[in-house]
Amino acid sequence: WRVGYVRNILRFLHVSGSIAHDLSDAIPKTASPQPDRQRRHFEPQAVQELLEAVRGDSRRDRRDYAMLLIMARLGLRAQEVISIRIDDMDWAVGRMMIRGKGSQFDYMPLPVDVGEAIVDWLRHGRRGDSRCMFTSIYAPHTSFKSSTILNHALRRALRQARLQPPRGEVRTHALRHTTAIDLLRSGVGCTVVELWLGHESTETTQIYLHADMEIKKQAMDQTRSANVPAGIYRPWDDLLAFLQAL
Repeated sequence: WRVGYVRNILRFLHVSGSIAHDLSDAIPKTASPQPDRQRRHFEPQAVQELLEAVRGDSRRDRRDYAMLLIMARLGLRAQEVISIRIDDMDWAVGRMMIRGKGSQFDYMPLPVDVGEAIVDWLRHGRRGDSRCMFTSIYAPHTSFKSSTILNHALRRALRQARLQPPRGEVRTHALRHTTAIDLLRSGVGCTVVELWLGHESTETTQIYLHADMEIKKQAMDQTRSANVPAGIYRPWDDLLAFLQAL
């Protein structure tokens, strides 16, 4: 209960005759919390620099780049990234299923750059029999139980790019904040941003799913970098056959 609510209830009880005296003044007043104006997001140039810092040919680079790019482009939570499974990818349609909070499921369009990064990891970096998308680079190549791996990846990217994180804290949620800021700066409405980041369930009807996906595709194209092709990722036939056989 908030203090203001208690004060209003006491005032109502007095006015309605339930209590003899107005006790609302006995409730001490509290200072209203001030909004936190400290920057919680990365600027676009910083995002590009930290992504480029881990964009390499090693297996660790391929994995970390794909994971961080997913967070930066789609605004996923760290736990949602490590929960992605190979079977969640719909390569033919160009979308991926997201396992959100509270056992919710959602679908996100697969941008061209994200699709290419995931395929690069699958073809040239990933090992093991786990059905999870992202696994350890060391044998036995197990999946991750904790999202700490994303913090390690972000910390390494920041160190190699010689960048300071927002607030001086290495938190992957800053990438999620960055996605929200980019969407708003690009003119995407607050309702769409809420839809994008909320990951509400779309299991009701295919009509709502289609509308949801179209809105996200339009918003995604508005926030893409100039060097990233518009649209969603679609592999060529031979590559599609390889991906669907995984």
